[in-house]
Amino acid sequence: FCYQLLLYWKDAVCIFFRIVPIEKNYAKAFELLQPYADKEYVLAQEDIGAMYLFGRGVVQNYVTSAYYFQKAANNGSAYGNRMLGIIYYEGLGVAQNKSLGRQYLTQAIKQGDKSAQEILDDYKTAEKYNERYSALDKIMSNIPGYNNFYNIGKGVGEFIGSFTSDD
Repeated sequence: FCYQLLLYWKDAVCIFFRIVPIEKNYAKAFELLQPYADKEYVLAQEDIGAMYLFGRGVVQNYVTSAYYFQKAANNGSAYGNRMLGIIYYEGLGVAQNKSLGRQYLTQAIKQGDKSAQEILDDYKTAEKYNERYSALDKIMSNIPGYNNFYNIGKGVGEFIGSFTSDD
């Protein structure tokens, strides 16, 4: 059974990473990964959760994203716990619950997820200084194709041109 799990997952990973970065066919990657997520393969659950969270290959859906991250977390995924922490802390498709968000992030930290510690620290700092902070926005800023405000449509009214400086 373990050999089959590795073999199936290896096939899905190869398909996912060959299709997505080179051909940018997220819909096909989703189609190929979905059956593995439903068969309780945690890495596929993480990827499907992320695809729904960021709207890659599917229509963005925070509720469905939380569902797959919950499945991954239930299967021992630190990443699933981290992402659920963000979802609940920021109220993405769920009622905002910072306490529950902290619990999921703390669980991810206990599982060795250093990024979860950074996110939790950033939330605490933002609260201390009464500032707005979104871990999701920070994550999206590091995704190719989402790396500027014009691509994600956050904080920008409309593009009215560009300029260069001779300085």
